[in-house]
Amino acid sequence: MARHGPRTHRAVTGPQAETARAELVEAARAVLAGTPQAGQESIHPQWQRHLQAIATSVLHDDVETFTRWPVMAQTMFVGDYEDTARQFAALTALPDWERRWKPALVESPVGGPTPSRIHPPSSGNLIRQAYTLARFEAEARAPIDAFEQIVEFGGGFGALCRLALRLGFKGRYVIVENQPVRALLRWYLLCSGIAPAPDGALPERGVCTVPGTALADIFADVLPDGEARRTAFLANWSLSETRPEVRDAVFHTLRRAQVDAIWVVYQQHFGVHNGAVFTTAIKNFLNVYEASIRPFQPDAPDDDYAYGHACLALNRVPGRRFPAAIRNLPAAPFETSTMRHLTREEAYAHIRKAIADRAPFSLIRLGDGEGRIMGFPHFVERARVADIWENWFGHRNAADEQVTWMQQALKDVCRNADLLGIPKAEASIACEFGRVAALLPRDGYVERTALLCHAGIHLGLHRADLYRPLFDGLPRIGIIGPRDLTATLPALYGVPEVEWLPVPPEMTFSGLPEGEKAGLVRADAHLAQRFPALMEREIPALLARHPGLVVLVGAGILGKLYCRRVKDLGGVAVDVGSMMDVWAGLKTRDNQDFDNLRPIRDEDRARRLP
Repeated sequence: MARHGPRTHRAVTGPQAETARAELVEAARAVLAGTPQAGQESIHPQWQRHLQAIATSVLHDDVETFTRWPVMAQTMFVGDYEDTARQFAALTALPDWERRWKPALVESPVGGPTPSRIHPPSSGNLIRQAYTLARFEAEARAPIDAFEQIVEFGGGFGALCRLALRLGFKGRYVIVENQPVRALLRWYLLCSGIAPAPDGALPERGVCTVPGTALADIFADVLPDGEARRTAFLANWSLSETRPEVRDAVFHTLRRAQVDAIWVVYQQHFGVHNGAVFTTAIKNFLNVYEASIRPFQPDAPDDDYAYGHACLALNRVPGRRFPAAIRNLPAAPFETSTMRHLTREEAYAHIRKAIADRAPFSLIRLGDGEGRIMGFPHFVERARVADIWENWFGHRNAADEQVTWMQQALKDVCRNADLLGIPKAEASIACEFGRVAALLPRDGYVERTALLCHAGIHLGLHRADLYRPLFDGLPRIGIIGPRDLTATLPALYGVPEVEWLPVPPEMTFSGLPEGEKAGLVRADAHLAQRFPALMEREIPALLARHPGLVVLVGAGILGKLYCRRVKDLGGVAVDVGSMMDVWAGLKTRDNQDFDNLRPIRDEDRARRLP
């Protein structure tokens, strides 16, 4: 529970402070001399320049006023700025402002910080740190001292650590930082009365400082089964300023460690579009964590990211954990990340070439539903399979032998496909969207030489208006799906003729009258009736009438098998999935793109290419 007043620390002077200062000078000289440090190759180039500038200031400027160095103002110490007053107002509105936050919001004199005009006992920087920490507590629904361990990634010179201790935190506080900033924060904390453990050490309690390469070691006592210390991971602007591979590795470690609360404040752009990066990262935590992304500034609408700053919060749901068996699996023979991934334009070129050459071809797409079938029974429980079965077929009565048959059929389809669309999420058996990428190589669904693309290729082709040139010059195309597009596609793309082989819609999105829907479900109409009819008679008859026909398929998991059948009979099969709903004017997925089904103009295409 929170204390009624801040914890105070007696400033350290004398030999200890002098030793820490000498270590700071040594670290700065090593950086300027180019001496390799742990994880140096993973530091973003812009931050390599900042670290060089900080090292130069350590050697040539007054460390007693380091908060006023230009490089510090640019990177980690902000004074009063236009939103400081709003942040301070948000703090004073807290019910425990007087007894908890106000006493803790007294700035340390170490480093010569400029007092805030809004609240002179503090600084603009400490006000922002306190506001950020208060936002974290609100998202985590717990005060900072309710955690037993805090891991701060990119802790700067230690201001947030000092604040957390003043607010009553008594557990292990680990700061992950690079040199010479790590040496600077150790000197700062020591002079502020907080003695950190020896650099690199991880005692049970107290403040620890480690390089980024030690991140996995921090959670070594969390990975095995059993009770683990309650941990919060904090990364304020730091994670979004690292290389993409570092972010991936950090999230992978956090998921394996099953950290209780994750808090990331980020700017929307830092070399890459961070909003897209972190939105994708959330998918790897679904089902076990609650997730949210909100603007950083006080009282901003949820879709208003002032200055491009946003907050990502992930909180593990009590009682939910990723299964230990998933965490301890042996490595797959290879990873999908090492396979060739085609761009949208490259995928289009492959399809177009198959059409021009009249060569048998199939493009299939795999999503979270297929991932559940692939992962049953070892990695996906029966209830999750029943959920997706109900989505596809309207009932939950999936017999084990049916699921096993479908697994094997799907494996055959994948191994035969010319191009596989998979979700972009990091490979993870525990994640709904990452399971496909994890199981494809592990369970023999693909060879290393298989070609991959984004599972959203069907929508990507639409956004870039590439269906039009794909169909250009064709006398007809085929459709296997639930929507009658025999008039729509000719009107949109000028295809003279469309031959339609209907299938029942996915029952979740059927839109049928309840009586008709119930009849289809009782008869298991798609799996028991339409599937054998299509595979044995109708698809062969269609390809016999029109050899080499281009066939668009949108029929759930059975649609993947239809694609295989079309290719085996010499046709070109393209799994377009929910694009059929888009063409029919129905929104059945959150990620669908409607454009009023109008042709996309050149200026639109230039603006909206992903």
